Amino acid sequence: MDKFKVVFLDEDGFYGSIFKERLDSDLAIDVVNYHSGLALIEKLHEVPDVLVVNQSIPDVTLRGLSDLVKLYNKDVSIIYLNRSNYMLDSEVIKEYKLFATKSLPKDENTISNLTRLLQIKWLSSNKSEAA
Repeated sequence: MDKFKVVFLDEDGFYGSIFKERLDSDLAIDVVNYHSGLALIEKLHEVPDVLVVNQSIPDVTLRGLSDLVKLYNKDVSIIYLNRSNYMLDSEVIKEYKLFATKSLPKDENTISNLTRLLQIKWLSSNKSEAA
């Protein structure tokens, strides 16, 4: 069985480093961090199960990234981390609804909410592989 792969695209690496520390100790979960969309695109052949994208990545759009990632894995889950006030922008809301699986506000609950989402996704992928 391949390791469950979670990729973080976060220009400052904050969330990715926390989750690498929390989840990478589990031998079945591989956490990889990228600081730019272009660096991630070069490694898309490594096919993530979950992609967590910080909305402030300047070098790619969520739509473009979603299209490219889904060429390699049409079932990838894309989680979009956003500043709460940024979601008031109707274009951002439209893009999120079209191309992300889930959106989470970046606030004091982000770490715990994202941890739960990743654990649920990991557990569901293990059940489907066992069947």
